[in-house]
Amino acid sequence: MKKIVILPLILMLVLALVACGSDNDEGLTLEERITNAIHKVAGKEVDGEDSIMSLSVTFTGEGEAVRAVIKSEALSAKLFKKQLLIKSKDLLKKLSEMSEIVFVNIEWQGKFADSYGNIKFNPVMRVDMTRETMDKINWENFDYTKIEKIADDYWQHMGL
Repeated sequence: MKKIVILPLILMLVLALVACGSDNDEGLTLEERITNAIHKVAGKEVDGEDSIMSLSVTFTGEGEAVRAVIKSEALSAKLFKKQLLIKSKDLLKKLSEMSEIVFVNIEWQGKFADSYGNIKFNPVMRVDMTRETMDKINWENFDYTKIEKIADDYWQHMGL
């Protein structure tokens, strides 16, 4: 009798765990889906605070324009640019799957010390991409190092 009761309980537990781990954003607003995408790529927190410094979604008449300012910590100074380009590719891929979005502006911020030794987050990279550009990209074969060349606008801090 115990086996009959335990087996269905185990099955329900497994199904519940699978449902919790899915990437199903059904029923969420566009801003919530964008927030989830950013957190999946950049992590939810940096220095104990939300990794998203600001997020705006604005209707342009043609669709939604997204501006995201995101904190990121460097694994190492040498790898920071590579790390941000890879994260940019991954985030742009996720955002390109949201058909409502016609423009994306991502600003990555990293920690810098000012002349007085105070450490704060400042811009280190910006990537702008239109729907037209995102639709041209084969994301599965896309080389992240090409972001600088194909982005509609690209800027990086001289320290990268």
